Amino acid sequence: SRYNVGIQFKNNTKPRLSSVILVPEIDISASSQAEADAALAAGYSISKGIYLACDIVNAPHSILNSISLANTARRIAEESHGLIECIILGQEE
Repeated sequence: SRYNVGIQFKNNTKPRLSSVILVPEIDISASSQAEADAALAAGYSISKGIYLACDIVNAPHSILNSISLANTARRIAEESHGLIECIILGQEE
C-alpha cells in the first residue's frame, strides 16, 4: 500500500518484479492458449482491484475524501466498458 498510516517503514530499495514469462511444459493448442490468456487477464484484473481496495482503505481522508472517492468510482465504471454502472448520490438523495 502506498499509504502506511501510523506505520514507520524504511524506504525499500529492493528491485521489484517487472515481468513474468510462463512456459508450459507441453505443447498447447490455440484454444488452450486463448483460455490461458483469458485466465491471466482475469487474474490481472482481480489483482488490480485488490490493490485499489487496499489503497482506498489505507488512504488518509486528506487524500481520499468523498469527492475523490466518487471520482474513483466513476473511473472504475468507465474502465468497465458498461459492466459497472456508477450513480453518485448527492446530499438530497
